[in-house]
Amino acid sequence: MPMDGVFLNTLIKELVPKITNGKIRKINQFEKHDVIFTIRCNGENHNLLISANSKYSTINFTNNKYETQKSNFMFNTILKKYILNGTIKEIIQIENDRILKLIIDNRNELGDMNSFELIIELMGKHSNISLIDKSTNKVLDSIKHLSHNNNSYRTLLPGSIYKYPPKDDLKLNPFNFEFEDFKKLLNIIEINENMYSKIFQGISTPLSKFIFNLVDDKSIEQKFNIIEDLFKNIKTKPILYMTNNTYKDFYCFDINSYDQKIEFNNLNELLDNFIVNKNIFDNLNNKITNIKKVINSVIQKSSKKIEIFKNALKESENKDIFKLYGDLISANIFMLKGGESSITVQNYFSENLENITIKLNPKLHASQNIENYYKKYKKLKKSETMNEQNILECTKEIEYLNSVLNNLDKIQNENDIDEIREELVRSGYLKNIKTKTKNEIVKSQPYHYITSSGISIFVGKNNIQNESLTFKISKEDYTWFHTKNIPGSHVILAHNNPDDKLIEIAGKLAAFYSKASTSSNVPVDYTKVKNIKKMPHAKPGMVIYSSNKTIYTTPPSSINELNIHLYNN
Repeated sequence: MPMDGVFLNTLIKELVPKITNGKIRKINQFEKHDVIFTIRCNGENHNLLISANSKYSTINFTNNKYETQKSNFMFNTILKKYILNGTIKEIIQIENDRILKLIIDNRNELGDMNSFELIIELMGKHSNISLIDKSTNKVLDSIKHLSHNNNSYRTLLPGSIYKYPPKDDLKLNPFNFEFEDFKKLLNIIEINENMYSKIFQGISTPLSKFIFNLVDDKSIEQKFNIIEDLFKNIKTKPILYMTNNTYKDFYCFDINSYDQKIEFNNLNELLDNFIVNKNIFDNLNNKITNIKKVINSVIQKSSKKIEIFKNALKESENKDIFKLYGDLISANIFMLKGGESSITVQNYFSENLENITIKLNPKLHASQNIENYYKKYKKLKKSETMNEQNILECTKEIEYLNSVLNNLDKIQNENDIDEIREELVRSGYLKNIKTKTKNEIVKSQPYHYITSSGISIFVGKNNIQNESLTFKISKEDYTWFHTKNIPGSHVILAHNNPDDKLIEIAGKLAAFYSKASTSSNVPVDYTKVKNIKKMPHAKPGMVIYSSNKTIYTTPPSSINELNIHLYNN
């Protein structure tokens, strides 16, 4: 996200009137790198979130509820000791960098007025928050400690002298720069979309790209005038950018990063919404990733097992020769007197009746040699049956786990992930670590779509839902759809005699909610629900069916293309 110097410069204009001369009434460090100040200013309380989180470093007003501190963070204790009930006198941006400084005055226990600087560095993984004694410039504490072991440029430890992060003195301040300086840098910087982030302070890559496209074919003088006017007359327009309904980026005016855009009333509202939703998305994504690791590990092990079982099957390919040897020795046992190491007999099982030489153990009787060959045959026959069964079981397991992976790709909220986790616990793939009780897990319902003609179509979100939808909810004469030999959802068309149009819509839904959602000409089987059977001891959602027909369809890029709407129960 481009929390760059330009965005910060614009954001400060919203912060100043609501925190200048405001009193810090509460301080809550609710996470390792996140602090909230409750500031009383002009008769109103404002909750100011300050975060040095490496992903979403920010400073903004928030209306969201955050938990109280989970542990007694030392930085939180230091903040309360020195600036709780203090007055914020000024907020300053250091040049056009991603660094803010709050000047805070507060009285000590003796009533003497002291002045402090809360320096907030919003620099991605290098973000930090430091409380400085203004009179000595010494660090009272930082939310992240830096020593010479992990930073050769400066230290941020209690008692050290505060030093700003390194900066590039050659870069220009976009709010105050001269033509000659601009021209000089323009002539030595490589021409590409990132060039303006190298010329100016506090310009992110997306903004540099926007400027590059804005002035690409202009003369140097025109470029100077356009850029100077852009920054002198910024028209704030808080924009949130999305793709596939997922939050991606934002800016203080429209820099055309993505097609999907949402406009907000102010920058604080934009940041508050973005950070909370991105955190929810990332937490959900982390849970999905962790479950996928477990599943992919099992799939990998099962695939290796299949290779082992297939190799073992090759050893069983010659099993019949041992039975043949036993049969031939039995038929010619009269030829053996004892002590022979081999016997040559006519293979009367062969059309050519060729002679065949069979090795014998001279230390064993003829009947014992016969029994040995029959034992080898039976052992390999049993091994073949077991290996074939093992391959079938591993193949079914991989098929089931691929269906779970497909369901994970369609997850939209915490309830969906909780249900899949519960399914995997029941199937023995995850340990039953209860983060929520059964009562706390809100059971979601299958997707319920309604066509323009009023016909209902149901889609399972996970394998437990698929099973319930097919065998408990649906009527026997409803029509069942599923992608052919491809992991996907069970789709139920609530109609006993659907026409081609309904079949097409339901087929496209089945393809859309499958692993082949981005493919074309996807095969989809359909049949009456009464023809679906669950195999004994099968994993959830795994079925067999008969009397089916197959259509080939291309999934829609969006459900909206199908002219159906989602019914909310």
